[in-house]
Amino acid sequence: MVAPVIAAAILFVGLALLSLGWGIEHDVPYFCYLGFLVGHEHRMPYRDLFEVNLPGTFFIFMVLDKLIGPHDLGFRIADVTLLGLLSGLTWKLLRPFGWMPALIGPTLFGLYYLHDSPMLSLQREFLILQFLAPAILLAADWKRSGTGWRAFWVGASVGLATLIKPQAILFLPALIVFLPAPVSRDAEPARPAETRRGHWLRILALGAVGSALPVLLAATWLAANGALKEYAEIARRYYPLYSHLSGMHQTLRESERRGYLLREWFIAGGMHWWMITAGLGVVLGFRGAPAPRRRLVWLLVALTAISSILPPTSGQFYDYHWMPFFYFLAILSSLSLSRATPESPPFLRAVAAAVLVLVAVLHTQTRLPTAVKGQLAGLPYQRQLAGRVSAIDDYLRLHLQPGDTVQPLDWTGGSADALWRARTPLATRFMSDLYFYHHVSTPYIQSLRKRFIDELGRARPRVIVEIQTDKPWAGGHDTTREFPALQRYIRENYVPDLIGDGFVIHLRREAPRDSTGG
Repeated sequence: MVAPVIAAAILFVGLALLSLGWGIEHDVPYFCYLGFLVGHEHRMPYRDLFEVNLPGTFFIFMVLDKLIGPHDLGFRIADVTLLGLLSGLTWKLLRPFGWMPALIGPTLFGLYYLHDSPMLSLQREFLILQFLAPAILLAADWKRSGTGWRAFWVGASVGLATLIKPQAILFLPALIVFLPAPVSRDAEPARPAETRRGHWLRILALGAVGSALPVLLAATWLAANGALKEYAEIARRYYPLYSHLSGMHQTLRESERRGYLLREWFIAGGMHWWMITAGLGVVLGFRGAPAPRRRLVWLLVALTAISSILPPTSGQFYDYHWMPFFYFLAILSSLSLSRATPESPPFLRAVAAAVLVLVAVLHTQTRLPTAVKGQLAGLPYQRQLAGRVSAIDDYLRLHLQPGDTVQPLDWTGGSADALWRARTPLATRFMSDLYFYHHVSTPYIQSLRKRFIDELGRARPRVIVEIQTDKPWAGGHDTTREFPALQRYIRENYVPDLIGDGFVIHLRREAPRDSTGG
């Protein structure tokens, strides 16, 4: 098994290096524009931006935008660097099981992460793993003393992850439960008056305080800037509506939603074969292992189970929602290559290793990404919607003057990418118009529509970028593609100035037209 493991690791490193030539796509440009608006334009989340993402996403992409700016290579370097850090932490976690599990675990996840070109890159699920991995290492390190402080830092790591995805808090109970394992009586003697119950309460309290601290700091920041009330309204009134959209942006009635969640959960992102390899890894990683390694296996099993219920909590079941689940499946699968123990029959180890190789070879995650096939053929990487983004970017740079603002009518159809690259201020609080087209009969969506039209009237953006194709639309019950007040506002105040491939750029009538305009 040595040769296949080393070959897979070499393939992973090669793909990571080739991925530096990719661009950034899909959700990431949208997040980058959010970061630009917060960091450069000083927009306050929720108060000045209507958005469902949590403060952690704003902060991370604000920092990345300030450090890198609108440069694809910089973001690719950041992405590969984070992947390398996560791989290093995973190596350290698995090293007690032998060098082969420690190498193949991060390799399997890395191949999965890179298999779909940049579509999974820098997604929020990947970012929460950056905080969960250190928490797991702290919880699994029974050689270290100071269980209470480790509980605090485990909680703080999980708390930071919850500022990106709130579902991350589900990992905290399992991590805390596995913390109180005694290191040794010499390393951490029990206090004379401390009972076992008191020890547990202390650990639970420190873990809870650690996890609450980042959340409280974020809430204080929002409250100090007058944004906490706005966020509370979004959470109370919009989140329930958004959670009733499927992954195809179809509205679901409550009776339909229950069946949909259960059905998609059983599909499990197509990872059933990996569950078999993970089960074999649990058996071989557990048999004959010393107590600390057995406890680590149980912890990993618990974290795998928890990660499997994260996608249903969001309700959309996008591929990247399954990323933490596959991360833990890859770790457990790697235990199939654990170093031999007397209790591990050679035949069982050989079968488990063969099954792992077969699943890895047959599964899509080990196939070369389309982008890499093109690169190996000498073709430059071509971003999706690159022509559209470039055309909008060029138009904005040519026509906008200081003080001008732009309003996109889009979500992930390329306008946010172009506005970010052109460093363009946003006209209203709304980066996306998805909110206006689902559950349209509800008073809250009607109020959002009215607020949007009012803000357009006050902001008087010089340009409106309307994306017409390759744009996520809501469908199903109580949805529409009509917005009469918006259509009337555009018709009365704007003229189409550039009609491109799947988009129209509207120029305000009062604005002097550039002689070179389309």
